[in-house]
Amino acid sequence: MEFRDEARFRLQMTGTPSPNGLEDVWSEFNWLDPNIIGIRYVTSFRREYCVMGGFQGRKVVGYRDVQRFKEITSPYVYSITSEQVGVLPPTYARWRFEMTDRQREVFNDIKENLMTDIEEGKTLEIPDTGVKFLKLQQITSGFLIENIKGKNGAKDTSKQYEFDNPRLEALLELIEARNPSKACIWCRFRYDVDRIIASLPDDTAVEYSGAVNEVDRGMAIKRFLDAKSGVRFFVATPGSGGVGLNLQGEARLAIYYSNSYKARERWQSEGRLVRIGQYGRVEIVDLVCRNSTDAGILANLRRKKNVQDLATKDLKRILDGEEDDE
Repeated sequence: MEFRDEARFRLQMTGTPSPNGLEDVWSEFNWLDPNIIGIRYVTSFRREYCVMGGFQGRKVVGYRDVQRFKEITSPYVYSITSEQVGVLPPTYARWRFEMTDRQREVFNDIKENLMTDIEEGKTLEIPDTGVKFLKLQQITSGFLIENIKGKNGAKDTSKQYEFDNPRLEALLELIEARNPSKACIWCRFRYDVDRIIASLPDDTAVEYSGAVNEVDRGMAIKRFLDAKSGVRFFVATPGSGGVGLNLQGEARLAIYYSNSYKARERWQSEGRLVRIGQYGRVEIVDLVCRNSTDAGILANLRRKKNVQDLATKDLKRILDGEEDDE
């Protein structure tokens, strides 16, 4: 924003103009020229275009006058679809698997605790609720991290439990069935990245995550794109590798081992392969654990809601294992 007025010409390009809501679009136009919409502060924008609710009326729960907003901004917008520039749309599929009995037992304990709170109308504390949903995802990935409060001034510690991992088995089955020459594997947890790379044949996978320095990240991309390197798998977290990378080419398979609740991470990471320069049509496959939160998370991503913005009905839908086969 400080440099904005120094530029005589300003252009913004993005594949996800509104990852979280209309406020994102306002902020983009505010950077281009605050006179386009004529509202310089987000508080004023919310009063004009947002429906507020939630705790003390501080959350955006909807929008109004959206058509007027579009009419004001349309002279400054040029949009083009992927298909119009020759990028084939991806196909989507799901590869389902079951939890073990032990996983199901631990999963149901946490799930039932959450469901009881929802059905009894208790106030759900966002940090606590978010942690419980995180644990449900961890369990379906074969591990669980419990944070232990320190006593008498001692530091907090954590303890990790491990289960048999049918999600990892499902991934290996999927790879064997598809037999891709190159594939991207996206994981929410760093733990998953380590387990996956350890389970794949030696020197066939590279890692791109927060634990990898910039030099090694660059080398990982180079080796993955090199047809002669022997590297077939790019294993990454969307938070690290989901934006700005060009991985298209021989890779025509993207596997979502697990998803976060952030819609922007999902759609941006899909765009690493689905872009100009891809060879043929890309297939995107989600690993989905039956009767878990996986299907509900996918449905939630389509609604572009973060976990802190979910209403109790949304939380219940995810816990119920909502299926969404679009």
